[in-house]
Amino acid sequence: MEEKKQPVTKITIDPTTGTPTVNLENLKKISIGNILDLKSYKMSVMDGRTMHTMEFKDGGTAEVTYSSTGKLEVFSVEQGYTTIQNTAEHGAAITLNMKGKQ
Repeated sequence: MEEKKQPVTKITIDPTTGTPTVNLENLKKISIGNILDLKSYKMSVMDGRTMHTMEFKDGGTAEVTYSSTGKLEVFSVEQGYTTIQNTAEHGAAITLNMKGKQ
């Protein structure tokens, strides 16, 4: 029996603009590096979609939206810092931080 490999989260950088694109098909976890860095957090549900909106004390923002089936639809970070850890065994995990904090 052949072992099924997990999809791998991939990051690509647009050579013209330098903009990163992340394929999040194996994302298993999104977390906040330091809860004390948050200025505000709001969770809302609209049309079956669950939206998490965060603002950090330094002005950075993040939005994470899931469909009613749990599929990630939106992952957006502005003026923030993210760390992505990825393993074939455990999937990908993203940690959100204020800019300049790792």
